Amino acid sequence: SLEQQLFLLEDDLYRQKRKKRMEKTGMTLEEMLEEEALISKAVNEAMDEVEKQLVRRVVDLISLQRKAGKAVAGYEKVKGWLQMEEAEVLIQAVDGSGRGKSKLSTPHYGHYIGWLTADELGLAFGRQTVIHGALASGGLTSRVVEEAQRLKGVRINEGGNGHPKG
Repeated sequence: SLEQQLFLLEDDLYRQKRKKRMEKTGMTLEEMLEEEALISKAVNEAMDEVEKQLVRRVVDLISLQRKAGKAVAGYEKVKGWLQMEEAEVLIQAVDGSGRGKSKLSTPHYGHYIGWLTADELGLAFGRQTVIHGALASGGLTSRVVEEAQRLKGVRINEGGNGHPKG
Protein backbone atom coordinates (compact mmCIF):
# COMPACT_ATOMS: atom_id res chain seq x y z
CA SER A 1 0.00 0.00 0.00
CA LEU A 2 0.97 3.65 -0.34
CA GLU A 3 1.16 4.01 3.44
CA GLN A 4 3.67 1.13 3.69
CA GLN A 5 5.75 2.60 0.87
CA LEU A 6 5.89 5.98 2.65
CA PHE A 7 6.90 4.28 5.90
CA LEU A 8 9.71 2.39 4.14
CA LEU A 9 10.87 5.59 2.40
CA GLU A 10 10.95 7.50 5.72
CA ASP A 11 12.78 4.59 7.36
CA ASP A 12 15.34 4.53 4.54
CA LEU A 13 15.89 8.31 4.75
CA TYR A 14 16.37 8.05 8.51
CA ARG A 15 18.95 5.29 8.07
CA GLN A 16 20.83 7.38 5.48
CA LYS A 17 20.90 10.39 7.84
CA ARG A 18 22.10 8.18 10.69
CA LYS A 19 24.83 6.66 8.50
CA LYS A 20 26.07 10.14 7.40
CA ARG A 21 26.12 11.30 11.00
CA MET A 22 28.05 8.20 12.08
CA GLU A 23 30.63 8.83 9.36
CA LYS A 24 30.87 12.51 10.27
CA THR A 25 31.20 12.01 14.05
CA GLY A 26 32.94 8.65 14.17
CA MET A 27 30.27 7.33 16.53
CA THR A 28 29.28 3.67 16.54
CA LEU A 29 25.69 2.63 16.00
CA GLU A 30 25.41 1.69 19.67
CA GLU A 31 26.69 5.11 20.78
CA MET A 32 24.29 6.86 18.44
CA LEU A 33 21.31 4.79 19.62
CA GLU A 34 22.26 5.46 23.24
CA GLU A 35 22.49 9.21 22.55
CA GLU A 36 19.12 9.17 20.77
CA ALA A 37 17.56 7.34 23.72
CA LEU A 38 18.96 9.93 26.15
CA ILE A 39 17.65 12.80 24.02
CA SER A 40 14.24 11.15 23.75
CA LYS A 41 14.13 10.63 27.52
CA ALA A 42 15.08 14.27 28.17
CA VAL A 43 12.39 15.53 25.78
CA ASN A 44 9.76 13.32 27.43
CA GLU A 45 10.80 14.51 30.91
CA ALA A 46 10.64 18.14 29.78
CA MET A 47 7.16 17.65 28.29
CA ASP A 48 5.99 15.93 31.48
CA GLU A 49 7.23 18.91 33.49
CA VAL A 50 5.50 21.38 31.16
CA GLU A 51 2.26 19.43 31.49
CA LYS A 52 2.60 19.29 35.28
CA GLN A 53 3.16 23.05 35.50
CA LEU A 54 0.20 23.79 33.20
CA VAL A 55 -2.05 21.55 35.32
CA ARG A 56 -0.90 23.38 38.43
CA ARG A 57 -1.59 26.76 36.83
CA VAL A 58 -5.10 25.77 35.68
CA VAL A 59 -5.92 24.19 39.06
CA ASP A 60 -4.66 27.27 40.91
CA LEU A 61 -6.69 29.61 38.70
CA ILE A 62 -9.88 27.56 39.17
CA SER A 63 -9.21 27.53 42.90
CA LEU A 64 -8.92 31.32 42.94
CA GLN A 65 -12.21 31.58 41.05
CA ARG A 66 -13.82 29.26 43.62
CA LYS A 67 -12.56 31.43 46.48
CA ALA A 68 -13.98 34.50 44.72
CA GLY A 69 -17.39 32.81 44.44
CA LYS A 70 -17.07 32.45 40.67
CA ALA A 71 -16.84 28.64 40.52
CA VAL A 72 -18.99 25.77 41.72
CA ALA A 73 -18.60 22.00 41.74
CA GLY A 74 -21.08 19.15 41.84
CA TYR A 75 -23.77 18.08 39.41
CA GLU A 76 -26.71 19.89 41.02
CA LYS A 77 -24.88 23.20 41.56
CA VAL A 78 -23.50 23.17 38.03
CA LYS A 79 -26.91 22.28 36.61
CA GLY A 80 -28.42 25.20 38.55
CA TRP A 81 -25.79 27.66 37.26
CA LEU A 82 -26.36 26.45 33.71
CA GLN A 83 -30.14 26.85 34.03
CA MET A 84 -29.79 30.33 35.53
CA GLU A 85 -27.24 31.20 32.81
CA GLU A 86 -24.61 32.07 35.43
CA ALA A 87 -22.02 29.70 33.96
CA GLU A 88 -19.69 30.75 31.17
CA VAL A 89 -17.53 27.63 31.34
CA LEU A 90 -18.56 24.01 31.88
CA ILE A 91 -15.77 21.82 33.25
CA GLN A 92 -16.07 18.04 33.30
CA ALA A 93 -13.49 15.44 34.29
CA VAL A 94 -12.04 13.45 31.42
CA ASP A 95 -12.40 10.30 33.54
CA GLY A 96 -16.02 10.94 34.56
CA SER A 97 -18.79 8.71 33.21
CA GLY A 98 -20.05 9.63 29.76
CA ARG A 99 -23.64 9.16 30.86
CA GLY A 100 -23.39 11.69 33.67
CA LYS A 101 -21.45 14.18 31.59
CA SER A 102 -23.89 14.01 28.68
CA LYS A 103 -26.68 15.43 30.88
CA LEU A 104 -25.02 18.87 31.01
CA SER A 105 -24.47 21.14 28.01
CA THR A 106 -21.88 23.82 27.40
CA PRO A 107 -23.32 27.31 28.00
CA HIS A 108 -24.52 29.18 24.92
CA TYR A 109 -21.50 31.17 23.66
CA GLY A 110 -19.54 29.61 26.52
CA HIS A 111 -16.58 27.27 26.80
CA TYR A 112 -16.03 23.62 27.65
CA ILE A 113 -13.02 22.17 29.47
CA GLY A 114 -12.98 18.38 29.44
CA TRP A 115 -9.36 17.32 29.74
CA LEU A 116 -8.65 17.61 33.45
CA THR A 117 -8.93 14.50 35.62
CA ALA A 118 -11.34 14.16 38.54
CA ASP A 119 -8.35 14.27 40.90
CA GLU A 120 -7.04 17.48 39.33
CA LEU A 121 -10.47 19.11 39.56
CA GLY A 122 -10.69 17.88 43.15
CA LEU A 123 -7.53 19.81 43.96
CA ALA A 124 -9.05 22.98 42.50
CA PHE A 125 -12.26 22.63 44.51
CA GLY A 126 -10.73 21.36 47.76
CA ARG A 127 -12.26 17.88 47.44
CA GLN A 128 -10.97 14.39 46.74
CA THR A 129 -12.50 14.28 43.27
CA VAL A 130 -14.81 16.47 41.17
CA ILE A 131 -16.56 15.44 37.96
CA HIS A 132 -18.62 18.57 37.17
CA GLY A 133 -17.62 22.21 37.63
CA ALA A 134 -18.65 25.59 36.27
CA LEU A 135 -17.12 29.05 36.13
CA ALA A 136 -18.99 32.34 36.03
CA SER A 137 -17.86 35.10 33.71
CA GLY A 138 -15.40 37.69 34.92
CA GLY A 139 -12.48 37.48 37.25
CA LEU A 140 -9.89 34.99 36.03
CA THR A 141 -12.27 32.91 33.91
CA SER A 142 -10.72 33.99 30.60
CA ARG A 143 -7.27 33.09 31.96
CA VAL A 144 -8.55 29.67 33.04
CA VAL A 145 -9.83 29.06 29.51
CA GLU A 146 -6.56 30.23 27.91
CA GLU A 147 -4.35 28.13 30.17
CA ALA A 148 -6.65 25.11 29.84
CA GLN A 149 -6.34 25.39 26.04
CA ARG A 150 -2.55 25.29 26.39
CA LEU A 151 -2.85 22.19 28.56
CA LYS A 152 -5.19 20.58 26.03
CA GLY A 153 -2.59 21.16 23.32
CA VAL A 154 0.11 19.45 25.36
CA ARG A 155 -2.12 16.53 26.31
CA ILE A 156 -3.39 15.92 22.80
CA ASN A 157 0.00 16.30 21.10
CA GLU A 158 1.99 14.39 23.69
CA GLY A 159 -0.56 11.87 24.96
CA GLY A 160 -0.33 13.39 28.45
CA ASN A 161 -1.71 12.04 31.70
CA GLY A 162 -5.15 13.58 31.53
CA HIS A 163 -5.88 12.19 28.10
CA PRO A 164 -7.35 8.67 28.10
CA LYS A 165 -5.21 6.09 26.37
CA GLY A 166 -6.37 3.21 24.24
